[in-house]
Amino acid sequence: MLQDFSGKQTRRFTADIVGTIDGNSITLDETFLFDDGEKQKRVWVITQHDDGAYSGTAGDVVGVATGKVSGNVLHWVYQLRIPYDGDEITLTLDDWLYRQDENHMFNLTSMKKFGIEVGKLTLFFQKQPD
Repeated sequence: MLQDFSGKQTRRFTADIVGTIDGNSITLDETFLFDDGEKQKRVWVITQHDDGAYSGTAGDVVGVATGKVSGNVLHWVYQLRIPYDGDEITLTLDDWLYRQDENHMFNLTSMKKFGIEVGKLTLFFQKQPD
């Protein structure tokens, strides 16, 4: 779900994410379907580095996303271009992904513009059987 700066839920969505691993590279093919019918697509290419850090790119990400794992938590930061009022704006996303077990993960994200939180994103992931 998406929430505005006051905590009011503004949108809901489902996501279908297909991941593939090739060596130290992970590709995530994401399809988002919002409750108002809008559909968005994002394909991440993420690299795991020897020091435990991650970096990634996607078509609507400005520059390179960076992340670091500590225990069961991935902290991931990047700038994302999003559609807004017939145009685009760039937000800084501060993602915290918490792996609960081998099949479940929570994602809490703060979305900021000019350093001020303008929204929050909350996701729950459940791995599907192969």
